[in-house]
Amino acid sequence: MSYITETSVRAAAVEYIRRQLGQGKSLAKSLLATVDFEEGEILTSYPTPPRPIEAAQQFKWGHSWGQSVQTQPEQVKIAGAYYVAFPVAKAREQLVEAIYGSLQNPESICFLENYLAEAHDLWLQRAKSQIVTNGAEVYHALFSADRDKGKIDAAIREWDHLPTSIGALGSMNEKASAHIAAAKTITTGELAAFAETVRSIFVGAYDGEGYIVWNKQSG
Repeated sequence: MSYITETSVRAAAVEYIRRQLGQGKSLAKSLLATVDFEEGEILTSYPTPPRPIEAAQQFKWGHSWGQSVQTQPEQVKIAGAYYVAFPVAKAREQLVEAIYGSLQNPESICFLENYLAEAHDLWLQRAKSQIVTNGAEVYHALFSADRDKGKIDAAIREWDHLPTSIGALGSMNEKASAHIAAAKTITTGELAAFAETVRSIFVGAYDGEGYIVWNKQSG
């Protein structure tokens, strides 16, 4: 991942994150209302440096050049129709590593808000990740007990779709997280409380090739 330090690029990245959250569901709305994006650090994750480098602030567009680094195609359902998507391995691997490192703390938890899925979707019965719902909303949950790179990768693959992918790392006491894991449901209030603890937010960018990441200032 690369840090964004140039003022105008950082401002563009913050605006992009806010727009993405504005399209989201309950978790995204809580994050938008809670997080001060003027503080903290912004990073980008993409498979190869865009060329020319000015393209780095064109967060909506893909920038892969030369030989493809894409993995096997996956089917993605959008508005009732199926399309072929090619996930980019390196950016996903970077996100796996970031989540894996964060889940060391027993109270750490990661929620991935699935923009396209609804609670009644039949494919959720075959999901490899832990699914929790809030009404019709679907979230992929990663608890400290799920600190396994294979499990994290599976959750990201099931979550990461165009037009928007939103996730966050925060914390929750072990009793509350155990209740959510057992019930497989989460309330809007619990999502709002989680948003207060968030230390990292990541949204899909570069036309599905990478992510923009916000990290809370340490200390």
